[in-house]
Amino acid sequence: MHSFEHEQDRAGTEWRAGTMLPPGPAIESALSPEVEDARRRFLLAVRVMTTRKEREERDASSRREWMRTLEADVAAYKKWRWKKTRRQICMYSMVFLMLFGKHIPYMHWLGDNWWFFLIIGGSSAAAQAADRKRPQEMARLLATARDPQAVSVLAVAARSADPATKKIAEQGLRSIMPQFKASDAEHITEQGMEAILHLLSRASESDLRIAILRGLEQVGDERALDVIESLIRSERDTRLVDAARTCKSYVQGRVQQAQYRQTLLRPTVNPVAPDMTLLRPAGASETPLDQLLRPAE
Repeated sequence: MHSFEHEQDRAGTEWRAGTMLPPGPAIESALSPEVEDARRRFLLAVRVMTTRKEREERDASSRREWMRTLEADVAAYKKWRWKKTRRQICMYSMVFLMLFGKHIPYMHWLGDNWWFFLIIGGSSAAAQAADRKRPQEMARLLATARDPQAVSVLAVAARSADPATKKIAEQGLRSIMPQFKASDAEHITEQGMEAILHLLSRASESDLRIAILRGLEQVGDERALDVIESLIRSERDTRLVDAARTCKSYVQGRVQQAQYRQTLLRPTVNPVAPDMTLLRPAGASETPLDQLLRPAE
């Protein structure tokens, strides 16, 4: 009898801790409908929170993968574009030499061998760019997610990607940057800030530049001040100028606070000469031995 009551008490304790369902009719009959409803609500809330956390972790992992893919595709596009520019320069140089090389000393042989260089140029021009659809899809997914961590990658894509990907990345920046918080500054990389400031000074759309200014109100630093001041002096759009002036006041306040913190945390400098300090190594003492303190006899 004693063991049965002990088992029932142990099962009831486990049920109240949420580790198992009610273990028997004795406990179930003692529960009121309110307690039973609260138990079911608690288990449902735990299940919902667990499912939500797992989904958030999967979404965060997916966004990090999209960011890495878009970053790699933009770097590959920049490399391809540079190669394309070099090929064009090479082709133009060969055309010039084929047309005018016979008039240049030691270049007469080009007139009879022009076809050889045409084959070389044509074979190099046959190289094609990487898949253009994937970076557009990655930029679209990141823009839809509206994750502040993706701003640096989107800014670089808006600066250096192909035209279609640029347009999508700019749309993402317009929706994400006005929602920035001061804590999001840790997500802005050095390359990302350079791309943001480049877009602020060179972008043609005022809405994009205003969105960037609102984001810089929270994450801007001394690097943005020069660009903002230049924008205030040169721009004629009153909306853009007003947004730039507001952004400048926020950024200046943040820069001053950073300077104050740096001043307060700066180590003090000892104004006393080293040879005048009170504490010296024992071996450096010049006091005669007969003047040193000794125990009384």
